[in-house]
Amino acid sequence: MAPRSAVERASSQLTRFASPSVLIDTTMAWFIIFAASVFALYFWRDYRIQQQDLQSATSPLRAGERYIGQVITLTDEMRDGDGSVKLGTRRWRLRGPTVPAGTRVRVTGVDGVVLIVDRLPG
Repeated sequence: MAPRSAVERASSQLTRFASPSVLIDTTMAWFIIFAASVFALYFWRDYRIQQQDLQSATSPLRAGERYIGQVITLTDEMRDGDGSVKLGTRRWRLRGPTVPAGTRVRVTGVDGVVLIVDRLPG
């Protein structure tokens, strides 16, 4: 039997390396990498949309900002700087000067879920 050449030895080693079980393992590894990438992109996209919604002026967490500048006639008096008023379908807490019921106030700011008001002159 004649000695095998270097090319034949390399070819037999390559064939042994590329056996069907190794190809299946490699295919599975690529599938796992692909699946992980798809899931990562999906959740990253969902996270970005959520962050944009939180920065939006129409976000439910920033609903009070739409009332800034609006003039409100109080139905209840404000005592010690605290009161409440119904705007739309929601009852809002107010913070501002002590004023009697029927006074007109302007919303000047928002602190979380509390509207900050100032009395209008006159």
